[in-house]
Amino acid sequence: MDTDLLRAFVTVAECEGFSAAGKILCRTQSAVSLQIKRLEDRMGESLFERTSRSVLLTPAGGRLLPYARQILKLQDEAKRAMGADQQGETIRLGISEEQAGAYLPELLPTFAEPGEYTRWHRPGSLDETNRER
Repeated sequence: MDTDLLRAFVTVAECEGFSAAGKILCRTQSAVSLQIKRLEDRMGESLFERTSRSVLLTPAGGRLLPYARQILKLQDEAKRAMGADQQGETIRLGISEEQAGAYLPELLPTFAEPGEYTRWHRPGSLDETNRER
């Protein structure tokens, strides 16, 4: 089961809405809605009753919610146990090649602590460079 879909599901259930969940997940309302649709397709059941004013769990959604929370809790515990928190976060920027060349060489090092592992990846560039520091 895709944990990103489960995280979207739990967040929508807790926020009782797609827009509020999107703000927490840093996604648009439509992206969260698509994630829920994909999860519903995989489960073969509707997980939310949607009206113009509210989002409520269906009986199937109510059954899934405690399992989804437990799966996410276990995933987070496993990441901590394996030291995943120490690997840092991924930051993706949408920026043109001209701006990237002009601004990022000076800007990016300010995000890294001395001695920390920093990986820069430029997808789609001609050289597909990776720079490690």
